[in-house]
Amino acid sequence: MPPYNSPVRLEKLSLQTAGKFVSELGVQLVKSAHSSSMPNFTTVGSTSLFPARQIRRHLKDMLHHAVSYRLSPISSKHLLHAQRVCRHLQQVLVNMVPYYMVNAVTLELLKQLDNRFDEVHALAEQPWCRRILHEIVKAILHPELTELFITWRWKYIAEFVITEMSNLSNLKVFKLPLNVEFIEKAKTSSVELTVKKQLPTMAKLQKFVFHHYCTDETIRALCESCSLLKCLDIYLSNNVTDASVQHIMKLKYLEELDITETDISDEGRVRLLTGLSQNSAKPLISYRTYSFTNPEISVLSNQFPDLREFSASLLREDLSIRDFRRFYNLEVCHIYSYGEFLYSDVFEYIGSHLLELSFVGPSVNITDIIKNCPNLKSLVIKADHLRMDNAHLPGLFSLQHLTLRTRDSPGATVLLSQCQNLTSLQLCTQQMFFMLLNEVMLKNRLASLQHLCVGSLNENVPPDAVAFLTQHCTNLMTCKVFGGQDAELRALYQQYPGVQVEPDLWIQLADNVGFANKGRKTEIVKTIVNYMYEFRSPYSFEYN
Repeated sequence: MPPYNSPVRLEKLSLQTAGKFVSELGVQLVKSAHSSSMPNFTTVGSTSLFPARQIRRHLKDMLHHAVSYRLSPISSKHLLHAQRVCRHLQQVLVNMVPYYMVNAVTLELLKQLDNRFDEVHALAEQPWCRRILHEIVKAILHPELTELFITWRWKYIAEFVITEMSNLSNLKVFKLPLNVEFIEKAKTSSVELTVKKQLPTMAKLQKFVFHHYCTDETIRALCESCSLLKCLDIYLSNNVTDASVQHIMKLKYLEELDITETDISDEGRVRLLTGLSQNSAKPLISYRTYSFTNPEISVLSNQFPDLREFSASLLREDLSIRDFRRFYNLEVCHIYSYGEFLYSDVFEYIGSHLLELSFVGPSVNITDIIKNCPNLKSLVIKADHLRMDNAHLPGLFSLQHLTLRTRDSPGATVLLSQCQNLTSLQLCTQQMFFMLLNEVMLKNRLASLQHLCVGSLNENVPPDAVAFLTQHCTNLMTCKVFGGQDAELRALYQQYPGVQVEPDLWIQLADNVGFANKGRKTEIVKTIVNYMYEFRSPYSFEYN
């Protein structure tokens, strides 16, 4: 039996079992309340026993009861029953879940509950159903929870989870990342208001990730209540302006800051960095922004010499690239470039220090990366074209993880051939690439590869390519495929029981290629959606 076909760990099985039990309980509470409130017409006898007038009256009564059933709530006794069951569930979870598993158990229960409610989606908007669902969510949220990650996949429970955050006094990490579906439903104001109300009770919060929805008012409430904050990530929040600078400057323990695509001006960012350098008890080690300017790089290089990570979508033509040489401790770099900027010169100054590099853009010169970044352990490239010089390329022997999304199949073949010691590979490219697999394996047998995630931008990965990879990569522990409808993929690869089918990975690997395109906030969401549909083939899954 190959390693990638090994049994699931007992811990994961136990989490899944608990999730199935709780989600089944929630659905049954809704179904039982729903069935009990339905009108009962079983007492009516054969229509042959009634004259025509009585039949018409009876049909009229049936329609009346059916309409009233749709509009009226369920009885209070069923709600009280649901509340009692949920209180008992909460006590069981509090008493039986060990503290070191609270985060994992809670996340699994919430995830499976939301998935299972697809069975009763027709009732999900009914007020009584929402009340029952709210009670279940309240029961699941363990009072000792320290990490809360609200994902874009949640269709039914997100707002209830946010509402109950005020009861999570030990919460240290809150994440609500970019959610295209929420944006298109115009729920920004209600989500922002709900989150803002919960902040006064979250004094222990250390990490706050709130994409798109954040406003100046949220920042003010956050900085007044959460003085221990270490990480602030408000990516794509164009309602955060220079008015927030005075509040963020007060965060003395701030180590990570992401203000990419906010409305904080160039001058505001310089003032913010200057203030943090004077007020902070700990130095900034991670800084992410949209446009990088000379005053910013001057403050960062002079006041934050321990900076380990920086991210920029735009490197301006007049940028003083030589100032990058002062970042002796820089280990992680993210560049989102949609123009011919000076990123090659940046690699020349900081490349020797880098351990992680992420590049997103229309094209990238692979030669510059390989020659200037010899110590990379992790490399992420999302570019349509991979350019390289004719000179012989040295191998990337230190590289352990590679994420590659490209249309350039020949370029992908050359790059992958240089990565001799990969232990993890995420690959999203054209189907043509898989015809060149033999050429890759002749130069690089991927002998150390343990984790493989592979998909195609057009149609699905050929089953024989999956078979080829799993046969030759003998140390694989996990193998995942993505790119089409879930049921279709499972049928396509059912003869490979160790291969996991995960269609959602397509979005994770392909979405933020479009973030930097056009360059400004008003077109960001449109760009993301257009990019997804541009590469979606007739065989690709529908984006929900």
